[in-house]
Amino acid sequence: MGKEDIVGEIFINNNGEQFKVNKYLYCKNTEYYYEVEFIKTHSKKMAEKRNIKYGRVRDDYSKHIYGVACKGNASSTYPKFNKLAFKRWYAMIERCYNKDAYMYPSYGGKGVIVDDRWLCFENYIKDIKEINGFDYDKYISGSIQLDKDMFIDNNLVYSKDTCCFISRSKNAKYQPSKMKKFIAISSDGDSYVFNNQNECAREFGLTARTIGKVLNGDLKSHKGWTFRYIQQDL
Repeated sequence: MGKEDIVGEIFINNNGEQFKVNKYLYCKNTEYYYEVEFIKTHSKKMAEKRNIKYGRVRDDYSKHIYGVACKGNASSTYPKFNKLAFKRWYAMIERCYNKDAYMYPSYGGKGVIVDDRWLCFENYIKDIKEINGFDYDKYISGSIQLDKDMFIDNNLVYSKDTCCFISRSKNAKYQPSKMKKFIAISSDGDSYVFNNQNECAREFGLTARTIGKVLNGDLKSHKGWTFRYIQQDL
């Protein structure tokens, strides 16, 4: 069995994606390595012969994340930073495209999308370090967060040109997606008007996340309190 015996052949990986073996690269410890190219995305990568034959070669550019996004070929030079950035990027994709996500009604449900370039994590990780307000240490500590509304009110697109980094406290206070006016009614019947779930939670010892669940109809009440959007009462 020669080193070039699979060159030109087409295989299917475990996700049902076809790829072609373009050329032989080298041999290391008796294992042959080849360049493969995926038919649908035309992305290329290096793969071991045994992984090729058993379908264990994954297309990094296949839109396998909620059907719209991919990881791409993100560098692992800074594993701590990349791991944290991927977690936050994934959460952004989830709230915009996963209809079952808790935050979807406030994001994807309102038309918020992610720019095509940022649907690939590889591009996102390259861009965020150039965005206004970025600071490596603050990003790692979580004291700054990516915001899409400071430059353009009611902006619906996450992108390099429309986002900036702001402090965590400022971002929590200014979230147009959560600033729709609502009425908070206590168990005694007293009512209060808020446009920020976090402020309501702090004032009455409640949980902002649970307030949101009541407002979205997932729960009937929270610690005896009920909440209704003002628009729903008109």
